[in-house]
Amino acid sequence: MFDKEKYITSHANEILPLALQITIWQSIDQWRATNTSLDYLQVFELSTETVGGKSIQVIIHSQEQPEKTETIRIECESFEPVNDKVFVIDDVEYATMLMASDY
Repeated sequence: MFDKEKYITSHANEILPLALQITIWQSIDQWRATNTSLDYLQVFELSTETVGGKSIQVIIHSQEQPEKTETIRIECESFEPVNDKVFVIDDVEYATMLMASDY
């Protein structure tokens, strides 16, 4: 799973800075590299924290089967933080990143 062509909807491409798009794809790739069984639906909940006056993008990556969750934190130096939910869906032929509101 998630080893074929990768696509992003135009809406997600408008909302998500390139740095977040890359981080999301890399998170999936890291789970694949550790032989984690991947659900066809990967969920990314995006929120913001402020630490020491700096904005931190918090990304909670999760899946239901098998259940797994990981939290990623990155500094928002080159982009505005996003507060939203992103789905990445593998439909065997390709993987698509989209905003949860598009589903």
